Amino acid sequence: MERLPLFPLGTVLVPGAPLGLQIFEPRYIAMLTDLLGEEAQEVGVTPEFGVVCIRRGFEVGEGIRDVHEVGTVARIRQVGLIGENVFGLVAVGTDRFRLHGLDETAATPYLSGLVERLDEPVGDEERATALSDQVVAAVITQLDARGEALSDDGRPPDDPTGVSWWAPQVLELEPSEAQLLLAAPDTETRLGMVLRTAKRETQLETDLGVTMAPRFGPPASWN
Repeated sequence: MERLPLFPLGTVLVPGAPLGLQIFEPRYIAMLTDLLGEEAQEVGVTPEFGVVCIRRGFEVGEGIRDVHEVGTVARIRQVGLIGENVFGLVAVGTDRFRLHGLDETAATPYLSGLVERLDEPVGDEERATALSDQVVAAVITQLDARGEALSDDGRPPDDPTGVSWWAPQVLELEPSEAQLLLAAPDTETRLGMVLRTAKRETQLETDLGVTMAPRFGPPASWN
């Protein structure tokens, strides 16, 4: 079991996705110090924390009452001071993890979890590859319906697992839908879920004769 600082948010971070945060609460400034300070660098602390989606409650203050048990490790890429006691942070999602409980012995102002990093099984490789191709086609169809196009740096990965995490970012799913994908047992299952979602939204737009507006961009939040 691994101890990991936790950062509950109202959105879902998936592996490979960027995360932008503006840090101003003292507890999370303390977390940055613990991860990036001189003492942390001396002992080789890895600059990462766990993002879990809030099930009930709010991001700011003491309003968090419950979180989902499957989250994503965020690896810090860049931190800078952007205002008086306000830090801008850029991170990227890496591994999924399962939260088994809180570390009551941590003695930190922020939450610390006891977590288990999860593997990324593919499932049936042949079916996952076929589903991956279908998902890419469905996502491009959805973008065409919105009058959008993929940027050069937004092209789909070559492997099914990468596609299973790329598609939710492009489709900009609701947190509840993204959380179900995060908790899926394998790539094959996740791709099937994404494909059904993409086809459903395309059909809805066709039936209503309207284009669904994007719900939100890459995960970004005030803490």
